[in-house]
Amino acid sequence: MKNTINNSRISICESTLCHEYLKLVSDSRIMIDVGSGSGKHCTRFLDNDWRVFAFEPDPNNYRTLDALANNFPKLLVDDRAVFMRSELNRSFYTSSLPLVIGSLNNFHPSHTCTTTVDVVSIADFCFRQKSVVSTL
Repeated sequence: MKNTINNSRISICESTLCHEYLKLVSDSRIMIDVGSGSGKHCTRFLDNDWRVFAFEPDPNNYRTLDALANNFPKLLVDDRAVFMRSELNRSFYTSSLPLVIGSLNNFHPSHTCTTTVDVVSIADFCFRQKSVVSTL
């Protein structure tokens, strides 16, 4: 996106936009972060006393999130992937390239199947949690 005033490049953080919007319209203060990675995007919510359910099936990212949970008691980390339906032992693909994300689908030439993961649907998860959820 170009700034029309001085032609410099600006960036917009989606998690900041979502946080600012949701704090205006949501009373639940509960967030589901799917593919949470290292937790970079959910920390803004945690810093503002939200409860965060962070899903991260990549084992390396999961370990980082799990360590982050020591500092945030309202961060609940789940190592399952999220998909339209819940299932067990689904192939999970990762890449050694820095900007290629892990996925249940083999969509990039650098992807290799590195593990299998259990998968949960948001509907099944929310039903078991009995929560009203604001999503990111």
